Amino acid sequence: SGDGGRIETSGNYISVDGAQVNASATFGDSGLWLLDPRDVFITASATSNGAFAGGDPDIFTPTGDSANVDVATIIGTLNISTDVTINTGSTGSQRGDITVNVDIPKTFGSDGALTLIAANDIFINADITSVSGGLPLTFNADSDGDGAGAIFITGRLISRAAFIDFQGDVYITGTTPGQTLLWTTQSGDIDFRGEVYIADLSTFTIDTS
Repeated sequence: SGDGGRIETSGNYISVDGAQVNASATFGDSGLWLLDPRDVFITASATSNGAFAGGDPDIFTPTGDSANVDVATIIGTLNISTDVTINTGSTGSQRGDITVNVDIPKTFGSDGALTLIAANDIFINADITSVSGGLPLTFNADSDGDGAGAIFITGRLISRAAFIDFQGDVYITGTTPGQTLLWTTQSGDIDFRGEVYIADLSTFTIDTS
């Protein structure tokens, strides 16, 4: 009786070709096979150590550690009303963090959603905004369910008539003394699915009107 367990596989290089792992349970819930992910950075530099698959949503999966996604690619895809998903994969040797280091402004087109799925933490160190069409935002930390991972935000969020979904604990902090921070959904909902911590801000405003 009972649920299946967790099988964790780590290493500098992992090949699972032909591997068969059984974490099932006769009477309980199935377990998980956990493989090490990779870190992903969103910057203004060329995309490296990973690729988008095409389609809608257009999904980026890293193929090497410390992968980088060119923000211009994300913006261009959102501006043609195609959803973008960034994940941390399962074939690496890193923590599985996603770090946003540059602004992501949606400036054209109708709705286009941005989803970040990290095995560990998500760090949003810049603004994610829309001035054209809805920009539904989903931030899914600790996607492997091992209890490690949260969402850390210092930037503005403007989803423009679309939801913002936080799947994990959220830490909202300022970067300079007396900083103010505004999030705007313009009639969209904000869903917090974990604890929320706010620090180092003189004013923090959520506007859903």
